[in-house]
This record gives sequence, C-alpha cells and structure tokens, in this order.
Amino acid sequence: MTTEQALWHRRWESLNETLLALQMQYEHFQNESDALRENTIFQLLFHLQQFGAAQFRFFHDGFFTKQFVELQAIPDEQTFDFPQYITSHSIEQHVLHNILRQIAADMEVIQRASQQRFAVAETPPSAPPAKTESLESAPVAEQFRITLITVDKLALTALRMFHGYLENDNQTALTYFRRSANVRVIPYAPVALIGIPVTVAGIGEGSGVVEDLLAIPHEVGHHVYWNGRVDGRRIHAALEEMTANSLVAHWCEEIFADVVGCLIGGPVVARSFIELELTSIGHEFVHADNPHPMPALRPLLYAYTLEKMKNFPNIAAEIRTIWQAQLNERKLFVNRELLYAGYQLVDDILAVMNKEVPHWLLWSEDVAYADLYENFSGRIENLVQTVPDEGPLDPADLQIQTSWFDLVRELAEDGTLSGLENHWEAMAGGESESGDESIKVDAAAWLRIYDFGGWITAGPQGGNISPD
Repeated sequence: MTTEQALWHRRWESLNETLLALQMQYEHFQNESDALRENTIFQLLFHLQQFGAAQFRFFHDGFFTKQFVELQAIPDEQTFDFPQYITSHSIEQHVLHNILRQIAADMEVIQRASQQRFAVAETPPSAPPAKTESLESAPVAEQFRITLITVDKLALTALRMFHGYLENDNQTALTYFRRSANVRVIPYAPVALIGIPVTVAGIGEGSGVVEDLLAIPHEVGHHVYWNGRVDGRRIHAALEEMTANSLVAHWCEEIFADVVGCLIGGPVVARSFIELELTSIGHEFVHADNPHPMPALRPLLYAYTLEKMKNFPNIAAEIRTIWQAQLNERKLFVNRELLYAGYQLVDDILAVMNKEVPHWLLWSEDVAYADLYENFSGRIENLVQTVPDEGPLDPADLQIQTSWFDLVRELAEDGTLSGLENHWEAMAGGESESGDESIKVDAAAWLRIYDFGGWITAGPQGGNISPD
C-alpha cells in the first residue's frame, strides 16, 4: 500500500474508532429513558458505522487495491450522464475526502442531537429528564431537551402522513437545534434528521417562536423525496425522469418539499415561506440558477398548490394579491416562462403522488391570511398530545430492510454488480479461485453510488442540503 493509500486508510480507521467508541457509550444506557431517544441515537450510530465502512471500502479498493472492484475512469464524452465530473485529472482525492467528510458530518449531527438532550450537567445521560413546573424556571439546557421532545413528536406526526410512501414501518424523526431549518438525507436508517432553528426553544411558555416550526413540513418533504417510493420506484428518480427537459428541473426537489409542506400544513406554511422570501434582496431575489426556486415567484407556486388542493380558494387568491403588491413595490415582472414551468412541475409532483394523502393537518378550512398564525400554539399542542413518548417515537428496531449491497445495486443501475456481495465476501475470506478478477464498474454507476441518493453534500453533484 502506497503512502497515499495508507493515509486515507488511517483517516478512516480513526473515524471508525470514534464511531465504535460512541456506540459503546450509548449501548450502556439505551432504553433507559425513551424520551431522551437513546435507542434511536444508538441505532443511528451503528448503521452509520456499518454504512461508512462499506462505502469507504468500496471506493478505497476501487481506486487503489482493486481486489474486489475496479472503478473505471470518467470518460471525456459529451453524452456522459454526469458531465460536471469530467475533468482533465483523476478525482480519487475528491471522492475519498468527501466520503469521510460526510461520515464525520453525520456523526456530528447525531452527537449534537444527543448532547442537546443530555446537556444538564447535574443529570447523568441515563436518567430521565427532570420535572419542572415551568420552562421559564428550568435551566436553558432543560428547555432545549423538553422542546426537542415536543418537536420530535411534531416531525413524526408530519412523517406519518406519508407513511404509505415509505417502505419501513419504523420511520421516525430526530430533531436538533441549529442556526436554521435543515434536514439530513441519510440512506442507512429510516430516520429524518431535522435541524430546527434555535429560536423555537421554550415553545409553550412564551419564550419560543412557534411560527419557526413551520419549516418542519418542508424538511419532511426532502426526506420523502429521497426515501419515498411510488409504484416500486423511488420518487426522486421518477420525478427526475419526468422533469428532465423542464426549464426548472433544478428546482424539482425544493418544489416537491414545498408541495409536501402545503399538503401537511396548508396555507400557514405558505405564509411562513412568503415571509422567508422577503428576506432576500437585490439580485438574490430574482436569481434563477439556484437549486431553490427564485424568491420572486416561489409564493406564486404556493398559491398554485393551494388552488390545486381545492379547500383554499380564498387564501390562494389573497396570497396572489399580497405577493403582487410586493413585486409592484420592487418594480418587478415575474418571468412567465419560468413561472409556467414551475406550475407544470407542481402538476407533475401531484401526479406522481398518486396515493391518497391525509393533507391539511393543521387546517382544513379556508381562512384569512391575517388569521393564519392565530391560535397556532393551541393547534400545535393538540398535535403533540397525539404522539406518545414511547414506542412510535423511539422504535426498538430501526433496521433498514435492505443491505448496503442491495442499495448499491439499485442505485448503480448496473447488472455487473449483481454478484458483488458474494464476490466481496469470497475474496475477503480468501475463498476465491485463482484467476478471479475484480468487478469492473463503469463511471456512471460508481458516481451514483458515491452520491448515494443525495447523501453527499459537497462537490459538483452535491445536494443543496448543508451537512451541518
């Protein structure tokens, strides 16, 4: 093994040792207190370590030792599926760096979700949360802990609405505080890792901004986009094929998440995103190349989605009027070609989501725009009470239904990988016959494995979901 090969291997070994140590820590006290989510956190760390080991091994071997697989060079061809990866040099360093970086980023997110629940110094990790009369009299860390359990329930409630699209019966959500709302798309466990703004800490006691929870339905949409299935196909694959020639194909994931947000939360989610778009100024307000829809027209896509939902004609019309006033103030005229392409994308999304969805979780009636936030806290409280602390929130078994090898074969769309698992195990055990050769994997296939359905967040193929 060369110095370069050994260096990458040492980096993985160091990361792996940390993951194993964290697993051992959580194995001590999992199931002690379901409210602290120890079992989910332990299972996440376990599956991350298993997935990371297989992913690193595949690429380290494929680039260097070539004992099991041989990753073919990226062709310099105009018709190649991933032209953004065509370079005049090899990208082994780039790929291995980002794989290890992503494993470390996921580990950090899982640790953050854990530490924010165990942050009270006087309380050992295995003990249940302290009882307090009021969040106002509780330590800040205790407010964090109680708030996160509440938000876990809200996220799970939203996730349950799309249960029919998700294969695993034990889907759950785990939330944590960060600077703004975000979701981590992970292929190794049926968990939506959702970051929520720290401004919601203390909800229910007047010290948290309840309206900042309205990003949760949108983030759940990202989880469904990558992990959901319709008619045996992954939703993202079906939509990417359907919208390949659309002017706004690069907005597909974000608009899907917007539509799901509307299906879950109705017009109150639309109002929340209108206020978000008003934070954009200058060129950013009309920038069309970003993976996020152009702020200038995004509220109109929300209005169109609400019109399609039938129950909200008045609020949809009011949103159009309010937004047109904002555009007039900025002396802007929305690009109609992009707008109508966006409308078509909404139609395509609703056509793909062909199962009955129990939408309008927060509202089922048409209401005035000005009244959308009224009594919102009470509606949230009613939802929280429907989810128990035990069982559904922290299921005992988060095993994924398919192995890394099965996921790889599906992602690669390459028949040559059909025997990868047996080949891998036989060669690793020294059972292969002389003359056996490593499996050759073409560049389009291994680049799909590298990205792993939106898992990688860096580089030219990286998703728009920040890892931190």
